[in-house]
Amino acid sequence: WNLLDAGCGVGAFTATYLAAGFDVHGVDFSPTAIARARERFPQARFTVSSLETLSLGESFDVIAAVDVLLHIVDDEAWRRVVAALAEHLTPGGTLLIIDSACDRPLATATHVRMRSVAGWQGAFRRAGVTLLEHTRLELPTENATKDIFVLRRA
Repeated sequence: WNLLDAGCGVGAFTATYLAAGFDVHGVDFSPTAIARARERFPQARFTVSSLETLSLGESFDVIAAVDVLLHIVDDEAWRRVVAALAEHLTPGGTLLIIDSACDRPLATATHVRMRSVAGWQGAFRRAGVTLLEHTRLELPTENATKDIFVLRRA
């Protein structure tokens, strides 16, 4: 099974994915982060790329995007990223997004934009992925809420 870690940074989750038996390919727009990830995990592949223009020429059984998409503040760019991730899924593949949603679109800082669950659902429909599960996880010690979306490509 192969896994794309979308917005992998320095590889915070790479060890977990490798231990689970995945062939890991991480993507991040930061050359510095990718260089560090390559140093830490030579057994994984890493590519410098914007998620918005992602074009890897391969598909993945699993794609994970953890606390990444809220940093795309432009709504059209955000929709393009959701579509690009969906396009990189194998048929029957699973897309896991862990992010923060809110009841209405909200900009909490200039580099963060939270969208409504309805907004997420619309982006998923347009991208051709089916929402299998949505779980809201309260993290009181961090004063945060995370939304976990599990999706499948038909």
